[in-house]
Amino acid sequence: MGRVFPAELVTINYPYFLEPTMLELLKSLVFAVVMVPVVMAIILGLIYGLGEVFNLFSGAGHKDSRPQNH
Repeated sequence: MGRVFPAELVTINYPYFLEPTMLELLKSLVFAVVMVPVVMAIILGLIYGLGEVFNLFSGAGHKDSRPQNH
């Protein structure tokens, strides 16, 4: 059989400064509320920018938009 180790009494003391205060929770909430639209705007801007870049590439080889003479 395996070895049996005696259990030691372990007490975990939580100091009061480890508990989040209401101010810290509010700061975290404000940070999240501000950062969500910022990140969304960055992502949408990247999508729009990449779309414009690919539109430039797709139109580079086409010279069919010359005026036609009837």
